[in-house]
Amino acid sequence: MEDVRVLAFTATYGSGPRPETLESVAALAWEGRFDHEVSWHNPYPAGDPRNVTAQMERGRQMALEGGYDALLSVEHDMRVPPNALQRLWNLQAPVAYGVYLFRHGTPVLNVYERYPAPSVNVGESLSLHPAALARALRRGVAEVSGVGFGCTLIRRPVLEAIAFRNRDGESNGADMTFAMDCLRAGFRQMADFGVACGHWDGGRWLEPCAGRIAP
Repeated sequence: MEDVRVLAFTATYGSGPRPETLESVAALAWEGRFDHEVSWHNPYPAGDPRNVTAQMERGRQMALEGGYDALLSVEHDMRVPPNALQRLWNLQAPVAYGVYLFRHGTPVLNVYERYPAPSVNVGESLSLHPAALARALRRGVAEVSGVGFGCTLIRRPVLEAIAFRNRDGESNGADMTFAMDCLRAGFRQMADFGVACGHWDGGRWLEPCAGRIAP
C-alpha cells in the first residue's frame, strides 16, 4: 500500500476552505501516500458554476499527469472523518462516495438509488425512499448511481476514461453528468455509510443521520 498514491483535491473560491476542512484532510489515516492540493482555478466570473467543472478537470489532469492512483475530491465546506480515504479505498469500487447531506434546498443524502441493470439513469436520493435507505444502512454500503464531489474517491481508470463536463446544453451539474457518464461506461459506484461527513451550510454543520439532520 505504501506505493499507492492519492491526490486529495479541494477546489475553492472566495474566502477559501473552512479550517475544519483542511484539518480533517490533514488528519486522514491512510496506509498509502497522499498529497493535498487546494485549487483556486476559477477561470469564469465569481459564482459561475462552470468553475466547478474547470476545477475538477484540473484535478483530473493533475492526478493523471502526476501518476496518482486515484483522486479524492473533498469540497471546501466538508468535514471528513479520519478513516474516509482508507474506507473508500477499501470499497475497491471505481468510484466511492462518502455520505453527507446537500445544503441547498431540503437536506437530502447524496446517496442516489441505483436502478437495476440495464438502466443507466441516475436515481433519486435514498432520503426519498425510506425502506431502501434502511436496507442500505443495515448493510453499511450500497451500490449507487451517485452523486456529488463532497467526499468522493475516483480511481485512475475512471479518470483516464471520463473527463468532467457540464450537462449538455447547460452550464451546471458537473457531478450529475459525471455520475451519468460512469453509469453509461459501466463503472460501478459505491457509497460507504461509515464515511459520514459534515457539510457546512453557512451557519451550522449538517450531519447525515438516516437522511435527516442529526440533533
